[in-house]
Amino acid sequence: MKTPCQKVLLMVTAAVLSCEVSAAEPSWRPSEPVELVVAAGPGSVHDRFARMSARILDENKLVPAPLSVVNKAGGGGTIALTYLGKSVGSRSAPIATASGSLLTGHILGSTKYNYTDFALLSVLFSDYNVFSVRADSAISSGKDLIARLKADPTSVSFAFAISAGNYNHIAIARVAKAAQVDVKQLRAVVHDGGGKATVAVLGGHIDVVVGGPGNILGHVQAGKMRTLAVSAPQRYEAGPLATTPTWREQGADVVGELQYYLVGPKDMQQAQAQYWEQVFSDLVKRPEWKEFAKKNHWATLGLNAAKGAEYLKAQYDAYRESLVALELARKE
Repeated sequence: MKTPCQKVLLMVTAAVLSCEVSAAEPSWRPSEPVELVVAAGPGSVHDRFARMSARILDENKLVPAPLSVVNKAGGGGTIALTYLGKSVGSRSAPIATASGSLLTGHILGSTKYNYTDFALLSVLFSDYNVFSVRADSAISSGKDLIARLKADPTSVSFAFAISAGNYNHIAIARVAKAAQVDVKQLRAVVHDGGGKATVAVLGGHIDVVVGGPGNILGHVQAGKMRTLAVSAPQRYEAGPLATTPTWREQGADVVGELQYYLVGPKDMQQAQAQYWEQVFSDLVKRPEWKEFAKKNHWATLGLNAAKGAEYLKAQYDAYRESLVALELARKE
């Protein structure tokens, strides 16, 4: 026979275990298809990571309802985010992709939206710039590039896509700052696609192309191009870019990144937001995601709403500083 004290102890233990189980179980789960709205066209980074995320979640049964991937391209992501804002009150609110382009667009005034206008669910990963030249270029390294800019800022031309003031343009501005030259003296030419910017360098019309790894890797592996520097905090661990030094290794404190994240409507139910935060936290731990990110040369972040908001605020302030230097934005 159990004593009264033992009975009380058992009751308390059961209550504690019950609370732990309840805490582990989400208070909300989607019971109907959820739209994953892609703020860009098919084949874009937004599209690729959204579709892979949906596939991993479905194949591993991490979400009880299917994710329906829908492309709503245009307006620098504005069309998708406007659609998201109109879905208030939905039983299973949609989710949308977003990137650092939203931050720069807000600073430049090209979009009314900022990341603070939505429920931040996860900052998934960052993509870094690579500075590359033709294989026979006289520019031998990132350090050499900076030396040339110091001697004559107009002596080197840069190609980038896809609009003035984006993260590629900001990376060029940060290199100019490291070289201690006026960024407005640089010869920077905007192209309407990363492929066209790369072709301009391959054709000998422009000296340096700045952009994501995707547009230059094939040319590097074919021996037609060389990389000078990557704007990441550290080198890539493996792959064809593992031998490319960072700017920091070459004496310039230059880091340039474009972050990709997921948002819901501003007044998304808290239970829904918490559910998706956990889902995407699980997603980036999956081996399929890790392999996919590695293949695309992305740096997985996997930040939740609180940490992600701090990170995006820091990125926003850093972007503004560079855009003020480019005279594309005014000081606050």
